[in-house]
Amino acid sequence: MTKEWFLDSFEISDIIKYKAAYEGLIAFHWQYYSELAFQRNRIRDKLNRSLNEKSQPFEFSKWQRIVKYKYSLTPLSAKGSLADPGGRFNIGEIDATRYPMFPALYIASDKSTGLAEVLGREEPIDGLTPEELALTKPDSISSLAVSGRLESVLDITERSNLATFVGLM
Repeated sequence: MTKEWFLDSFEISDIIKYKAAYEGLIAFHWQYYSELAFQRNRIRDKLNRSLNEKSQPFEFSKWQRIVKYKYSLTPLSAKGSLADPGGRFNIGEIDATRYPMFPALYIASDKSTGLAEVLGREEPIDGLTPEELALTKPDSISSLAVSGRLESVLDITERSNLATFVGLM
């Protein structure tokens, strides 16, 4: 015997009940978020210090910056990262006073990683190349080598770098 399921079957009272539950959940999350923000704000200097103490300078050589051809005249511009809604990293303009957008320059340690990031994938699918899947001609991509030194980088892949920070929370 098969049981039938009606996914769009409900009563008007259900809408009122679900809306009230939704509003209660939103109120709870806002209160929860606000409390955590208050607690973080009380120890903000300690949090910042814990991260700064573990950060170190970082030098890189011949990393790759990949851009579409139309951006070839300004390949080191971070303007695209400020696009709203969110560039490849930024969250977009949610609340500029709490979460200010910031410019980010996307570079990769090697060309294949840079291409995969720009095109959205690394491997072909069903005989289509990543360029074809991204509707991009291979000759409409520019690549340049970038070298430099960053004064302060926090390696979050090393768990011990976050131990003091996490301990404060």
